[in-house]
Amino acid sequence: MHVLLTAPLMAFLISLASMPLIMKLSHRMGWYDDQDHRKIHTGEISRLGGLGFFSAYILTILVFTFVLERQFPLPDNWGFRFILVIIAGLLIFLFGVVDDLRNLHARNKIVIQLIAAVLVLAADFTFKRIAIPFFPDSLKFGLFRYPLTLIWIIGIINAVNMIDGSDGLAGGITSIAAISFGILFLTKENYQAAMGSFILAGAVWGFLVFNLPPAKLFMGDGGSQFLGFMVAVLPLIDQGSDHGESISLAHAMIILAIPISDTIAAVWRRLRDKKSVFSPDRSHLHHKLLNLGFSSRSLLAIIYSLQIALCVIAVPLTSHSQEVGVFLFLSAGLIVTLFFTVIHYTHKHVQKNKIRREEEE
Repeated sequence: MHVLLTAPLMAFLISLASMPLIMKLSHRMGWYDDQDHRKIHTGEISRLGGLGFFSAYILTILVFTFVLERQFPLPDNWGFRFILVIIAGLLIFLFGVVDDLRNLHARNKIVIQLIAAVLVLAADFTFKRIAIPFFPDSLKFGLFRYPLTLIWIIGIINAVNMIDGSDGLAGGITSIAAISFGILFLTKENYQAAMGSFILAGAVWGFLVFNLPPAKLFMGDGGSQFLGFMVAVLPLIDQGSDHGESISLAHAMIILAIPISDTIAAVWRRLRDKKSVFSPDRSHLHHKLLNLGFSSRSLLAIIYSLQIALCVIAVPLTSHSQEVGVFLFLSAGLIVTLFFTVIHYTHKHVQKNKIRREEEE
């Protein structure tokens, strides 16, 4: 299907071409990323890169949705459901840009995310069931699927936003995740969702050309929250009972395990220290790797490798029995847990030695 190649290519080219224009506009208007004790960059760098890949994604998905629909007719109500998701994504992006320019209060951002998530629920894109090991039938979530999906969407939006703290990090993780979702959708014959996943990856790659170390452009909160929203919603995209299926919660959790784990660690850390869960700090995964002496490029190599490994585990889950699937799921969880644990205690040991040396001097 040539459309699955031409659509991401179009998104990539639009995104790539838009970035120099965004940098010129930002330079003229003085729209640069604020520098404070949490930021690891220096110099004046635009934070509106998300505008480029957002525009590329929306334009491409709208054009190619109608192209693909001619080949694979969809249920009558699917267009309405699709439009609700587009509106929700637009809402997330626009208020993210406002946050970039005016620094919205965390409470206001959560309200906007809640509204966007409700729009997705109104489109009936939710996690609907979960497979139970050693049982022939899956367990339906029933009405619980609504709060579960709501928490999932808001959680992933903020998880991707939190991990966007080093050049190329959030864009790389989400593009790899999107490709994995696309491959999974192909196995389920859900070509519409597969195309949407590949288009997202193509749009982000156009941005990464300017965002890999040393970055010339940042995605900003508008970009990171939109990416978080999209990778949260993509696994939910089904096409009705007689068409392509959505992706299971287990698959989605494995593929997005890095931002999920980093966010859980951050929330635990802040609750332990009796701070607001919204208070920023310099103890995220990327901060620890940088403190351990890794360069920005080495950091990306490490985290990208882990992300690819998790996706390699997640993609074959559908082709195995439930018992093997449980083993793979637990293996992925163990890999991520060991990785974060080793980094945490190594960082803690190095920092203690550093403090001791400074006291001795």
